[in-house]
Amino acid sequence: MPPRTSQVNVTEDTSLDRLWASQLSKLLVLAPPWAILVLAVVTAELFHRLWPQAWAALGVGILGAGLAVLTWFVSRQRGRLGRWHAAASVLAITLWVALADADGPGWRPLAYLAVVGGSALALSWNIRAVIRMQHDGDGDHLARAFAGAAVDAGMGQSRLRIKGRSRKVVEGVIVLPPGEKTADDAIKKAPYLESGLRFPPGSLMIAPDMDRADQALVRITDPRAIRKAQPWPGPSHPGKSIARPVRPGMWQDSENVEYVMVNHHLQVMGMTGSGKSIGAAWSLLGEVITRKDAAVYAVDLTKGDQTLGPLRPALHGLETDKEAARKLLAGLHAAIKKRTDYLAARGLQNWAEGCGLTYVIVWLEEAPDIFTALGDKGLENWLKALKAARSAGIMYVISLQRADWSQMPTLARGQLAKLCMGVADSHDASFGLSELQADRNCRPELWQNRQPGMAYLDAPGIADDRLSMPWRTWFWGTDDSLMRAHAGKYPAAARPLDPITAAALGQAGDEADDPEEDEDPVSEYLTEEDDPVEINGDEIELPDPDSAFGSWQFGEDSGQKMDAEMARELFRSTLAAWHGEGRESFVMADLVELRARTGMSRPWVYKQLDAAADEGLIERDEEVGGRWLFRAA
Repeated sequence: MPPRTSQVNVTEDTSLDRLWASQLSKLLVLAPPWAILVLAVVTAELFHRLWPQAWAALGVGILGAGLAVLTWFVSRQRGRLGRWHAAASVLAITLWVALADADGPGWRPLAYLAVVGGSALALSWNIRAVIRMQHDGDGDHLARAFAGAAVDAGMGQSRLRIKGRSRKVVEGVIVLPPGEKTADDAIKKAPYLESGLRFPPGSLMIAPDMDRADQALVRITDPRAIRKAQPWPGPSHPGKSIARPVRPGMWQDSENVEYVMVNHHLQVMGMTGSGKSIGAAWSLLGEVITRKDAAVYAVDLTKGDQTLGPLRPALHGLETDKEAARKLLAGLHAAIKKRTDYLAARGLQNWAEGCGLTYVIVWLEEAPDIFTALGDKGLENWLKALKAARSAGIMYVISLQRADWSQMPTLARGQLAKLCMGVADSHDASFGLSELQADRNCRPELWQNRQPGMAYLDAPGIADDRLSMPWRTWFWGTDDSLMRAHAGKYPAAARPLDPITAAALGQAGDEADDPEEDEDPVSEYLTEEDDPVEINGDEIELPDPDSAFGSWQFGEDSGQKMDAEMARELFRSTLAAWHGEGRESFVMADLVELRARTGMSRPWVYKQLDAAADEGLIERDEEVGGRWLFRAA
């Protein structure tokens, strides 16, 4: 069953009193210009009776000119036409009062100007008010409410200017006090603005205006729109290319999510029960399997067929066995160079629709268990594949509960787009959100697993103003019958793999000779001689950032080696930096970048690790093979 949500009941007041009150409020908006006209006539008559002299009229004229200039400057936030209209109106009224002071408002030419000219001036303001009411509806009310909330939130004289509205979203610009506030201030104050406006949390999505530093773009939506699970509406572009957007869910403003999945990798993170499997996996893959040029390979060593089994007929491969998973990933690794050579021969830097290659999506469910099963060497090979796979038209989707250092290799985390679902707390959220989303106050910890399917998405092609907008994946029912029926309509056999990739996967068995995670690496590194690393057991000291090794740059296949002493210093500083960040553990694959920079071999790295362990700085994790733990100081 869909999660139970609270209902919001809205009762419309259609009473006659309410109707009259509404119409009266609109008429009162038109009254001020006419009231000012009457006040000008009364003031002129009073001045004429008390000070009919020329010097008094001159004084009123000078005062009017000053007020017109002041009006011009204080109305700088209005458009050019509105600025001229306000200043000219003030000048016209005060000059008429000055003339009436000398000759009396009853003098026929002045009376004519008061009746005809004054009426025209008042009507011009009425016309602007009517157009504004028709265009903005309750925009003036919202703008006034925002102005009050901005003051209460410490945002000074910030104003809201509405640019457009629909039934479910209001788009506008927050005009900030120049030199006092920036868009970052507005983003940080969003919860306080929502409180001042009495909106539900998450109603304001604020982003910088890249053309004006003194403005911020804002979208106002109702987060309650997606509190209720939305049923899967069916595939968006069946039979078309995977280059077209997939539709995995609905944004908070009730628009469909449109996400182009090609030419990048994706991390899907969320706590148990947050919906990353039945919500994100099914909603994304439910679209992918309908595309004519896409193939899906999946690995789940933890839950077997439970999550992805219902999709098996539509998948080109689903591996739940450790050895079979190794062979699959090794085969995909072998296919990368052949695929990039094929694309290069056709002048393509990336996979493109119609290029002749199947776009391959590899879904790694409960990825940390897969990484452990690969062992150090297998994981290292996979990391090499990850870097090159994107341009070859192979996409890896890494699904896991918590992408911290112990679960996700550091080298991989920086190469992945982010899809973050509900998490336990703000610390976990930092591993699932992009830096930009964190800066914009995205808070998936508010959902936890109480609203399964809720998510944020930061990926190529997602509009900037939606990076911080929540969305919700589709609801597929209380069992897997809907997914099984859907997958049966789109069998993998109807989307044959391209010959190049098929041949590489057929040779996967020759590539999958990775060691088990519990193999003893001693025999591998005893063949190379090197001096043991010297490390102070009390603390790891960071070297001078201007030291010689800082300028050394090595390619992974350069064949060059850094000086042994410099390499040891770099190894030492790497451990110190990780320990200083609060990391508790790391795996061999995290040191791939270090090896590439120093040009040293895996046996050399093992020697440094063992030396560090002898000094009491680190220790092997006895429960998880291939992992090292930092010892407490």
